[in-house]
Amino acid sequence: MKKILLLFTIISLSINISYSQVSWENNILTFPATKKTDIVYNYPTDIDNQAIIYYNKALNTTASNKESAINYYLQAINIEPQFIQAYDNLGQLFRVSEQYNQAIECYEKSISIYPLGHIAQINLATLYNNQNNSSKALQHYQNVIEIQPESPEGYYGVAQILFDSKSYDSALEYAKKALISYERQPNTGIGDCYSLIGLIYYYSDNNSQAKKHIRIAKVKYQEYNLEELFYKTFPNWLLSELSIE
Repeated sequence: MKKILLLFTIISLSINISYSQVSWENNILTFPATKKTDIVYNYPTDIDNQAIIYYNKALNTTASNKESAINYYLQAINIEPQFIQAYDNLGQLFRVSEQYNQAIECYEKSISIYPLGHIAQINLATLYNNQNNSSKALQHYQNVIEIQPESPEGYYGVAQILFDSKSYDSALEYAKKALISYERQPNTGIGDCYSLIGLIYYYSDNNSQAKKHIRIAKVKYQEYNLEELFYKTFPNWLLSELSIE
């Protein structure tokens, strides 16, 4: 019997949004905010100047002092109650601080203001998935697919949940859809996707396809200087069994 191996990829850490204005720093989604620029695709941009000042102060203090950053975001939201990006970032800060109820409130507020904002949906799905609430996580990943059908994150998230529940055929279907999107817009998540497909094949007793995709995963991780993540994902016994160096 094959050993059970969980894929230790947290989607919110690995996704790389294709929009050039967005970046990930210290597990916090950051939007460089200005008054009249397109902060994120289709997000409202008519934001109060003082709110933006507090927002940018939060960005600048996130790495050094998360509590101060939280307070700055709260001040930004107090001035601009519709400041979606602040809710998204604040939710991330609450999540990494393990203040999960507050994080959920922020994500849900973001979604209520802007239902087409898939960033909050992804983050909410990730939070629920990390709490082993797969039904709620699945719901939000499906929302991501509906909102952004060209984006890989929703498909990947669904595939990961199905894989964890040993629904390998369905997981493979969604993982392949995610891979199509990743290959269309390559980013760091493509290594995770090849890894997941490789593991699905492995537990479906298709070692030749497992070996093929895991080898590609290694190459993709190397392309993004993430080879350490490859060896964290795959234990030595599995690589040895598949003759992967």
